[in-house]
Amino acid sequence: GYSMNGLKKDAYWTIHVTPESHCSYASFETNLGLSSYNNLVSSVADFFVPEIFTVALFIERPQAVKQVLDDDEVRKIYTSLLEI
Repeated sequence: GYSMNGLKKDAYWTIHVTPESHCSYASFETNLGLSSYNNLVSSVADFFVPEIFTVALFIERPQAVKQVLDDDEVRKIYTSLLEI
């Protein structure tokens, strides 16, 4: 596979791609502190154009969970990914 790592101050991002004839795998991980991850998730999905797409979100502040889950933009992204 192929990997790329980036650092900027306290933030990191990593991309890993494993191309296989029977099933390929790509992952993107970051700890960038953003007020919204909508554009980032959309950009990653648009770049890789996956058949199956999974998002895992780790939230350090429990009070932020409701805000993320109630976000209409998150629902729009999730719905559009289901249509890929």
